[in-house]
Amino acid sequence: MLKITSLFKSYISGKYILKDINFEFTFPKKYVIEGPNGSGKSTLIGIIGGYLNKDSGTIEITQKQQNNIIDTTCINNYIDIVSPYIDYPEELNLKEIVELLYINEKELIPILLTKLQFDAKLKYKNLSSGMKQKFKILTGLISNKPIVIFDEPCIFLDNTGEKWFFEEINKLNKLIIFTESKKLHEDKKITIKKYI
Repeated sequence: MLKITSLFKSYISGKYILKDINFEFTFPKKYVIEGPNGSGKSTLIGIIGGYLNKDSGTIEITQKQQNNIIDTTCINNYIDIVSPYIDYPEELNLKEIVELLYINEKELIPILLTKLQFDAKLKYKNLSSGMKQKFKILTGLISNKPIVIFDEPCIFLDNTGEKWFFEEINKLNKLIIFTESKKLHEDKKITIKKYI
């Protein structure tokens, strides 16, 4: 379980981007965080992932089989984050990037290289935005961590790629959280709900 309690995050101006967020994510379910641009979706993910600081509140991860709470200073051992805003060195080819990403998990390298639907010798800079996004998503799909968070996973994907993403996450038996931009939220707030 991933539990967020009374989470607050403000900007330097004192304006809150996240105000009193409370939610329990349970294994092995899928959840979507929806909201318009600027509503705090990526900020929330950054806080959960441990690379952004919160003003106050708690984030607890409880292991699946036990009831002990994980030390959030080792959060990277439990969560993988896939984002279109995290990039890789342009001059490396896909095989080199995979080898760097999984330097401590060498058993995952052949799995990812097999799942690639394009040549692993291609330089990262030569991929289209959609191909880069699909490559990033694949790194999350093969993750051996119990929680995988996808920030705006469909942003550069066409309809076929979007369908592929949802089919793939539905095969996973782990906690999946993804964000989606919605223009329907006029109040600039985020909503968190189970994805069917």
